[in-house]
Amino acid sequence: MRSRREGPVRCLAPGRSRTATAGIGSALMAEPRIAFVYEADLQLEPGTDPAAVGAAVTTALCGHWEHDGPCRWPHNNATEPSDDGASFRTLFVAPATEENAVRQKIEHSLRAGHRWTVLGTRARPVAPSEEPLARRLAATPSQPKRQRHTLHAGVDSP
Repeated sequence: MRSRREGPVRCLAPGRSRTATAGIGSALMAEPRIAFVYEADLQLEPGTDPAAVGAAVTTALCGHWEHDGPCRWPHNNATEPSDDGASFRTLFVAPATEENAVRQKIEHSLRAGHRWTVLGTRARPVAPSEEPLARRLAATPSQPKRQRHTLHAGVDSP
């Protein structure tokens, strides 16, 4: 019988070592990315595509729901509609120092939705069934921090 894993799933991004020489006499520590889960109970308006919820979160985390290159915070969204609403889950990987910022972006994107109402939110540990997904997300390359893009006349500009 497999023992249940305790604590967060931690991984380094591919190609990153725990130490990397930045110059003579200095060392940089790569901060490990940890898997986190954000859940929300939602009430979707009739006719709302459940995928729209995940698209809103991806837009908040990546700038657009369709984007080139890796995510700064690799994540996976799932929405399970039911008769009395919907359960939404985002599993994301981020350095521990960025967890709160990511959670705030997710929260803001959900609360800004016009086709659903947020009934409640919570953090929870990664479930054992989600650990393979968490490891895959943690192993994907991460987009480095970047400057914000602004939208001008329908075109993204750096």
